[in-house]
Amino acid sequence: MIMEMDKVQFGVASWYGNEFQGCTTSSGEKYDKDEFTGAHRVLPFGTCVKVTNIKNGRSVVVRINDRGPHKLGRKIDLSYAAADKIDMVRDGIARVKIDVLDEVEGALSLNEQKTLYSLPLIAHEQYLSYNSFLKKNTIDDISLSGLMTVRFR
Repeated sequence: MIMEMDKVQFGVASWYGNEFQGCTTSSGEKYDKDEFTGAHRVLPFGTCVKVTNIKNGRSVVVRINDRGPHKLGRKIDLSYAAADKIDMVRDGIARVKIDVLDEVEGALSLNEQKTLYSLPLIAHEQYLSYNSFLKKNTIDDISLSGLMTVRFR
């Protein structure tokens, strides 16, 4: 049990299938495959962890909101979005490094990561999706009010 609480852990990650979409997690939240969340056996709900796929070096920050994995030999279950970001969807499992983040670092990393996936822009008090923004030829094509930062992954 002590090893399950270590700041750095190594093990096998798996991901939730689509059949869990909308199901209630152990924390009481509904599972959303498009959010960056995960299940861990003992880490407190709300803990943010950085999960790195050892095979390719890609990483993702997830917030723990469920208990699991329920299969022996697995260390963490990831949402579809998280699994996709570290390129493990096709394989189904991956050897990973898990870094437990402190509260501030976790919140900042999770927020920054969401910004890269979903970029709401206020233009004439309407939200433009990330995709519609990319279809514009230049930023001059959109009249934007206020100060903003646009970052692409």
